[in-house]
Amino acid sequence: LRTNARASFIDLESVKSERRSTMTLNIKDKEKKCLNETFMMSDRPDFKDPFLVSLEFGLADEDSGPVMDGSLSKFINKTIPLMDCGTDGKCVSELSLKAEPSVKSMLIKAKAKDKIDVKISVRNSRDSAYNSKVNISFTPNINYVKVEPKKECILSNMTVECAVRYPFLGQNVEEHFTVRFETNASHIQEKIQINLTAMSDSEEQSPSDNRVEISIPVKYEAGVLFSVNRVDEHIVVKDSDQYALKNNVSGITWEEINLTYTVEKSGDILTPPLLLTVMYPHLSPMKNKLLELIYSSTSPGVNCRSSPRINPDQINPAIKPLKPKKETLSDYLLMCGETECASFKCSIPETNTSQVNVTFRVWKPTFIESAFSRLYLMVNGTLRIENERLIELSSNNNRRNVKIQVSKETVGGIPIWIIIVSILIGLLILALVIFILWRLGFFKRKSRDYSKEEMAD
Repeated sequence: LRTNARASFIDLESVKSERRSTMTLNIKDKEKKCLNETFMMSDRPDFKDPFLVSLEFGLADEDSGPVMDGSLSKFINKTIPLMDCGTDGKCVSELSLKAEPSVKSMLIKAKAKDKIDVKISVRNSRDSAYNSKVNISFTPNINYVKVEPKKECILSNMTVECAVRYPFLGQNVEEHFTVRFETNASHIQEKIQINLTAMSDSEEQSPSDNRVEISIPVKYEAGVLFSVNRVDEHIVVKDSDQYALKNNVSGITWEEINLTYTVEKSGDILTPPLLLTVMYPHLSPMKNKLLELIYSSTSPGVNCRSSPRINPDQINPAIKPLKPKKETLSDYLLMCGETECASFKCSIPETNTSQVNVTFRVWKPTFIESAFSRLYLMVNGTLRIENERLIELSSNNNRRNVKIQVSKETVGGIPIWIIIVSILIGLLILALVIFILWRLGFFKRKSRDYSKEEMAD
């Protein structure tokens, strides 16, 4: 017998464990009486097994009056099935499960909570499936949000169990619902794995189509903010500028530009080891110096391989620099490809904030001797992840360019020879125009023929 009854008569004072209802009837000879008894079910009854209702009858007072035939049974038992299992009384269900995710692959961003919807379809093609449900397990890089339409679902760690048409899923009945998840960037794994299994307490004919495994490959966008300080300095070169050609001649030979590259952590995604590459135009097409790295410093843990590039010629004001060759710097933007570039790299560890400070020397003698009006020197800072198998940088957060403006001013206004040549060219053009008009007859006057009357007048 069960410890607790699945049903109780509603007219009993205590419905917790009592299963018996007793009453006294007066029945005359050859008389029939039919009584209706109402009972109520428990909150979540067992629908799989049938109810057994037992009727026990006897004389109210066996010590007086007639006696009953002792050979006859005093009990009548009746089984009440709660599920329709056909003529054999054995329920064999046939569940089939289908599940389709809303995405096939994902890029999980640092601060975003991207949603993933899994559309689920459960169908039963045979006898009623008692206590049918779908068990869903998932990896820690996603979180369960909700199910639509609303169902009774129980969440336990990385598993969700949702009831399907309780107490049973009938024959040829199909149920549809959607389970929503959201990404969890604090856990990094190669893929999102969602395993679904349809099950019931009934016997299953063919469980091979009761399971669906969903695998979604993912990559993570590194939570990194990459920045460089602005360079507002404008370098102006004049024809009258001097630079040291001899040991005893003083002059301004260079100007210094300071840049600071900063990498900061943003979001919950772990910042992976990064590699910073700084490229700058080093030599002009005529092999004259443009920019030169003279100093670098970093925050703790950052390792820069820049020592070979720092002041390779060991130049100082007491040593005569080489006089640059005269050339025309016609390119508006001097960048790698048009000029010979130099570079250095820095390894940045997993930290919240890292900095790389560099100082460049703008080689003014090259610009004093060169012909140009205005140009920009482009310094490229590129950030990339050393291991890009799982984590990648966003396209707008992996490159920072700095333009160093250099302008040239001509002292004393326009040279006199340029003015004279311009006047001569103007006179030559005017003479050419007059000659063309003369050849076309523009200056010839057409004579008029007068009649005799006009001449007499």
